[in-house]
Amino acid sequence: ADTIVIVDDKPAEIARIKRSIEVSGIKNQVSSFTSSNEFLSWYDKNKKPSIALLADYDLGEKSSNGIELIQTLNLKNRSVLVTDNY
Repeated sequence: ADTIVIVDDKPAEIARIKRSIEVSGIKNQVSSFTSSNEFLSWYDKNKKPSIALLADYDLGEKSSNGIELIQTLNLKNRSVLVTDNY
């Protein structure tokens, strides 16, 4: 995948994941979005780019959840579901 995409409704979680990616030495471009709608708009506008998706399970009340996002775009082989609900 060319771009790593993070979709999480919590900016602090996005920052934490970005730091982890940087520390690991991964050099891919990282894009982040705080809602599924924001991500879907970017994804469609960029003509469904090659991505690795890190999607939060709970994206807030007005967004589809991470599983629905992965299934809708058929990204199951290029996605990791993340959550801070445990």
